[in-house]
Amino acid sequence: MAKQATAVCADPAVEAWRRVDEAGVNDSDYLSAIEDFEKAVPTTMRGVLLKRRLERTRMAALAEGDSLTWGGRIHAAWYRRTIDDALAQIARKTKRSE
Repeated sequence: MAKQATAVCADPAVEAWRRVDEAGVNDSDYLSAIEDFEKAVPTTMRGVLLKRRLERTRMAALAEGDSLTWGGRIHAAWYRRTIDDALAQIARKTKRSE
């Protein structure tokens, strides 16, 4: 069976998530990769979905009793805005291509 070529993804959020996966249990690599992922602006729906998944995981932790500092609240709001901005950008691109 021939090996299929994988498509190169141009979405910075998807690429950053791959680095998070590759970091595994190495704390310093993971923290660096997750920081890059948080800053990455998704350009595809896959990237948006990955960022939403992380957001839901963090919200679930808060629902289970974790606390959020003032700085953490600001960071969470900023993180949500990166997702909202990406969705708006994707919607504009889709509208232009119609």
